[in-house]
Amino acid sequence: NSLNNKGLPVENIKEESLKKIFDLISRGEMAKEAIPEVLEYITVNPNVDVEEAVKILGKGGISIEELEKIVREEIDKAKDVIRERGMKAMGLLMGRIMGIVRGRIDGKIVNETVKRMLEEELKSLKQS
Repeated sequence: NSLNNKGLPVENIKEESLKKIFDLISRGEMAKEAIPEVLEYITVNPNVDVEEAVKILGKGGISIEELEKIVREEIDKAKDVIRERGMKAMGLLMGRIMGIVRGRIDGKIVNETVKRMLEEELKSLKQS
């Protein structure tokens, strides 16, 4: 699904916009998964800068603390499934959590966080 194939005016993408996108990603203020949506938005709305587009699209980055809060909430909602399936509940949790945070934080970080917190949850379930 390239921008050209969609008939979007790619000439509206300025070099400065691309630099800004990569700067936001390197600072953790946007996930790389949001690049297509942001580029599409700025091709159609050339007077909107990258940071504004990220805000409008709701693709601003989230902190590890915010991610951990979301993961904790999803683990709490899925306790029965976690008891029953153990680490096999990882896929279910990842699906739910990525549905909430996709494009706002790198999927690799989400995966590592979910795995760590699920392992901690399983340890505490065994001890109780």
